[in-house]
Amino acid sequence: CMDRKIPIDFFDHHGKHIGSVITPKYIQSTLWAKQCMASNILKNSIALGIIEGKIKNQHALLKYFNKYHKNHYPGLLPKMALMDQSVSDFKNWKQTIDIEANDFVSKLMGHEAQVAIHYWDYIHELVSDDDVGFEHREHQGAHDLMNSMLNYGYAILYARMWQALLAARLNPFESIIHVRQEGKPTLVYDMVEIFRSQVVDRMVISLIQKGQDLEVRNGLLTDQTRQLLVKSIMERLARYEKYQGEEMKMENIIICQAKLLAKAFDGKERFKPYLAKW
Repeated sequence: CMDRKIPIDFFDHHGKHIGSVITPKYIQSTLWAKQCMASNILKNSIALGIIEGKIKNQHALLKYFNKYHKNHYPGLLPKMALMDQSVSDFKNWKQTIDIEANDFVSKLMGHEAQVAIHYWDYIHELVSDDDVGFEHREHQGAHDLMNSMLNYGYAILYARMWQALLAARLNPFESIIHVRQEGKPTLVYDMVEIFRSQVVDRMVISLIQKGQDLEVRNGLLTDQTRQLLVKSIMERLARYEKYQGEEMKMENIIICQAKLLAKAFDGKERFKPYLAKW
């Protein structure tokens, strides 16, 4: 592996990266320097692609659920209208942006935050009668069932994205959108934004609405709940989706997106996010 510039990456059973065995030959062939030296215009362009992918995939997921539930949950219609409007506002803003502006990323994240508010507000209404105690999105320290499942599912997605970025010879710690933090793979956090809704949110909501035997005890998911969740997400990752005109497993789409990001940093292609069909 060392002779052939192949790194060996180690992950624990939670999907956290422990370390890597690499050769100086591998370091010489990475894109780490180009990541660090990338222009603001290139970084802003990639940031726009990531957030546009996140917003459109969130919107696609809500349209999917709305198609089947709008007649049974009257409260969903005004929530969906607000989501539609926030996405429309983002599209209109995109037509007028100055991608070279110093405050570009902050304005971009302002639109992302507005869409996220309406996205989670819709989901809150959707699961309001499922007795899961979901009030709003919580990250670390969540004790309710749905947030606990979401956080566990995202951890699985982080591991997949981390592996894909390392394989694409990118530095997982050199982020574009998230603020860099010592010891945190912030580029992983950037790229999973594209896939959160379609890989994790969709499966968590489906499990809850199917009435599966799901439970959280003392703030932790039970073994059975974790097993059901992992099985569901693994099946989603193995499911075929349309990507760039061909059928491809979701796990391979993640790999392709990491490779495309690498090509963008290398100046070979423009980064375009995966967009889900509904």
